[in-house]
Amino acid sequence: MKSKKGIMVLLFILIFFSVFIICEVSFAVDANNTVSQDSVVKTSVSLNNYITKNHKLPTKVSCDGNSLTIMEYTYLMGQTIQYKVENKNATIAIKKGVKYPNLPSGDDINSKISKNSYYSYSKWVVSYINKSNKVPNYIVSTNGKKNKHKPISSYLQKF
Repeated sequence: MKSKKGIMVLLFILIFFSVFIICEVSFAVDANNTVSQDSVVKTSVSLNNYITKNHKLPTKVSCDGNSLTIMEYTYLMGQTIQYKVENKNATIAIKKGVKYPNLPSGDDINSKISKNSYYSYSKWVVSYINKSNKVPNYIVSTNGKKNKHKPISSYLQKF
């Protein structure tokens, strides 16, 4: 049950960040420029707790003195969700230089997102980042509408 909730929280944060956030996050990376899935999950939980308490994103999240942009972190969250769903235990390579979206857009959607949809969205975001080296402007939901940024607190209340 914790794993499912963790995946949902990770994906929510992935969707939120991948649309248009401007800040930096840092978290644990090893000497090989990879991170463990556990590091990504722990950082996401800490980040989620901070946002819930303060109703805003921190400027930085520190862990082991390493720093990544929020867009680089978005890639790692997407990759972590994929690996968790696929039961892969691999570490994740850090993708440096991921850029912000050009023109974030879309409609607000207040619908429940299934685990399969989270998985599909994360695969799509990771694939998009791999092709264009930036996060997408929007994510197309199963009902064909585009998800765009909403205040973080309104999403977090659903979890």
